[in-house]
Amino acid sequence: MLKPFYSIFTSTKVFSYFSLFSISFHMMIKSLIFIFFTSFHIFALDIIGNFETVKLNQFTTNYTVAKVDTGAVYSALHCTYIKLNEDENSVLFTLLDSNTTFKKKIVKIANIKSSNGQEEKRPIIETTIILGKETYPIKFSLTNRSAMKTKILLGTDFIKNRFLVDVSKQNLKD
Repeated sequence: MLKPFYSIFTSTKVFSYFSLFSISFHMMIKSLIFIFFTSFHIFALDIIGNFETVKLNQFTTNYTVAKVDTGAVYSALHCTYIKLNEDENSVLFTLLDSNTTFKKKIVKIANIKSSNGQEEKRPIIETTIILGKETYPIKFSLTNRSAMKTKILLGTDFIKNRFLVDVSKQNLKD
């Protein structure tokens, strides 16, 4: 006896195939949408190298080499003298081995683990930095980096959602 044509679509096997196809198709569309928007965001980011030349326009007229460190949360700025003034919620500091002392408002005090594993409380300040032809807001922790190769460290708090880092390159924003 022949089955009616519509019974093919009501059989359990065929119905489950259609369900799997429907679920797979739905997941594929969601994945394509995710990939499209993610790649659009990634391609909108500038690429920087592991060392970039920057200028701290509020403090100096000179350009300085900064290390881009994707393993550091906070950006760090070398200071030879750091004195907290908790009454005014400010900090006095001497920057990059200069003879000039600056005063800035403290954004917060952060517990930061240095590259040698020691934790230290550091004041965080807000300023701007020139990288390439653009000026960006940035938060720096103030610390003595005299033993380090570079006096400025750009951490993920600055890099995130702005740049992709190509560690094989240097000075891509010049």
